[in-house]
Amino acid sequence: RCPHCKGRGITGRTVAAEIVRPDYEMTAHIAARKDLDAWRLWRAKPGVAGMSALEVGLLKMRQGLVSPSDIEAVFGRIQRTTEEKRSEWKP
Repeated sequence: RCPHCKGRGITGRTVAAEIVRPDYEMTAHIAARKDLDAWRLWRAKPGVAGMSALEVGLLKMRQGLVSPSDIEAVFGRIQRTTEEKRSEWKP
């Protein structure tokens, strides 16, 4: 039995969400209806700033902060790694 989580498999609660902080360049792309360019800028952001909610959830799952069953309840069955999913989403 894990003394840290007391056998629950997770500790506390946390949020797995997409973070979008539009800068001037991204806003200009959106205004010009260049959605793909805006999306590419967002995906190029470092860390969790350019990650989807699923990717953030999987990252937090690997860190022991989120239960796999919680991830699957929101996003469906976990079948592949984040890296495999991320490569599929690139245009």
